[in-house]
Amino acid sequence: MERVEQTGKSYIIDGKRITARKKTGNKWFETQDQIGYWEDFSKPKIIWAELARTGNAFTFDCGNYCVSNTGYILILNKKAESVIGYELLLAFLNSKAILFYLDTICSRLDQTGWRWLRQFVEVLPVPQIEKSKHGQLAKLIMSELQTKTTFGQIQIEKSIEDCFGFNELERNYLQTHVLPL
Repeated sequence: MERVEQTGKSYIIDGKRITARKKTGNKWFETQDQIGYWEDFSKPKIIWAELARTGNAFTFDCGNYCVSNTGYILILNKKAESVIGYELLLAFLNSKAILFYLDTICSRLDQTGWRWLRQFVEVLPVPQIEKSKHGQLAKLIMSELQTKTTFGQIQIEKSIEDCFGFNELERNYLQTHVLPL
């Protein structure tokens, strides 16, 4: 009985140390721990898989989807949502600039595979954007989400490069050395 109780206590049974399960709200036969963020799955969110073959692989979900143990979710608080918004953050996360940065701090599987762990995504630099540029870029992103054109993607990339303040040398490096989106 000591093995299935939810106390976290340690016992010596037949000369071996046995630790009971940690305290949860589950019954003795339920093995899954509860998570305090379960309601976040029903909120708008950015999701990504830990392992990616296509470079940046961040997407927006407002359909209440759940992710498995190798997927992650990112929920913006009210302040962050009012400052940057999901569309703009998603554009940054899927940009060549962020792919370059992630490539320098994350583990590579091989030439075309990455491991996007949460602790790396949480520290990505996202620049402050002037209000006038914010509206223009958000409008461009929303349009591109509908039309999905190469021209629109190039315009978004250029706008993001402007937000980061890249010079011509840095822009050329991203365009020639970072994998296509």
